[in-house]
Amino acid sequence: MGNLRGKSLSPNTVLVEWEPPTNKRLARFLFRFRPLEYNDSNIIDKWLGPSLNNYVLNGLKGAESYFISVIPYFNEEVGNDSSIVVRTLHGPPAAPPQNVTVSSVNFTVSGQK
Repeated sequence: MGNLRGKSLSPNTVLVEWEPPTNKRLARFLFRFRPLEYNDSNIIDKWLGPSLNNYVLNGLKGAESYFISVIPYFNEEVGNDSSIVVRTLHGPPAAPPQNVTVSSVNFTVSGQK
């Protein structure tokens, strides 16, 4: 596995890309992810075919970091995993601002031509 990288496309979506191993015995990938702040019991696993070199995660929370791993499987053998942390973009505010105050400022500009 090489060059694992991730990019937040929106507050709810992350694109993960990688360079697959050159070993022709590659059978599949195990794609794992979880919110960074949670423990391993919150891992979500997805099995992907050997021809894939990217995956789009949807339905994520905005402004949250995710721990992502891609693990190649060569028939019954497990390859070296690659891991990254990707943060989703901030989404729109959930509610309008509260208790906003505005103060006026008076000033004078003078000058000569």
